[in-house]
Amino acid sequence: MWLFWQQGYEATNLGHLEAATSLPRTSLYNAFGNKADIFARILGLYHQVMERNFAELTADPDVTKLVTVFEAMLDRHSESGAQFPLGCLMVGAASQRALLEPRHIDLVHNYRAMLVSRTESILSTSQQAGLIRADLNVAESAEFLVCVAWGALLTQCIDVGGNSVQSALLTLKQTCASWCTQPLS
Repeated sequence: MWLFWQQGYEATNLGHLEAATSLPRTSLYNAFGNKADIFARILGLYHQVMERNFAELTADPDVTKLVTVFEAMLDRHSESGAQFPLGCLMVGAASQRALLEPRHIDLVHNYRAMLVSRTESILSTSQQAGLIRADLNVAESAEFLVCVAWGALLTQCIDVGGNSVQSALLTLKQTCASWCTQPLS
C-alpha cells in the first residue's frame, strides 16, 4: 500500500513489490495476481480502513466531529498525519485515471461516494439536532466539503512546504462554523 501511495500506480512495478514484501514474483502472482489485481485489493483495503477510521472519529455524529475528520485527513503537522505519505491513496489513484482499469476507477468512485454519504449523514443529523442552519442543503454541502478536502489532498503532494493546505483547512473550518447555529468548540 505504501509503495502505491508514495509512488503512484504507474511508477510502482513488481520489482518494487518484491522488495517491499520479500516475496518472489511467482509468489506474488500466485497469492495476489498481477499488479492490477494487487492494486485493486489495496484500494479495497484502504477503503475499509479509512471508512472504519471515519466511523470511529464520528461516533458522535455532529459537525464538530466532521471537522475533526477533515483535520485528520489534511493535517501533516500532527503526529498521526506525519506518519502517512502525502495526499491520499484514492486521490492519487484518481489523478492517474487514464492508467487505471475500470475496476480501479469504480473502487475510487465508491470510496469517494462513501465519504460524501457519511459527510451528508453527519450534516443531516446535526441539522436535525438544530446544530446547523435549517436552510443548509446538506447534500450539496457534503459534496463541497469532500471536493475541498480532495483538492487540498492533491495540493499537498505538490505544495509540500507551502501553506495552501493549511489555508484550505482553515477555510473549511470557517465554512463549517458559518453553518452552525452555535460556535464550534
